[in-house]
Amino acid sequence: MGIKKNIDAYVAIVGVLLCIIITSFIKTCNDNALHKNGKITTAIVERIYTIRYTKHFQYVFSVNGKIFSGGDVYYSKTDSISVGDSLLVIYNISDPSQNQPIWNISYPSDGSVEERKK
Repeated sequence: MGIKKNIDAYVAIVGVLLCIIITSFIKTCNDNALHKNGKITTAIVERIYTIRYTKHFQYVFSVNGKIFSGGDVYYSKTDSISVGDSLLVIYNISDPSQNQPIWNISYPSDGSVEERKK
């Protein structure tokens, strides 16, 4: 009976570690694709909401007339954001559903966002 419990515990631990490794790998691949094939555009904050005491926000942006959305965590003590605000996002040109906001970047003096692409 004790050996079976040990085997079950090891299988559970290996399963959890495998999930963490796979999730990290997928996130790294998506981040690499996003920055390699990324393009910067402006998004509009559409909604701010709370999940378990953590504030989140949702934004929308358009690529070739099609609307895409994304979201992130909003730290109300350090971030200043309201519904209707504009923010910069980077998206994968081959899959705009892969996107993320770019924080702490100001707009260029001429108002363009393409100048900020790295």
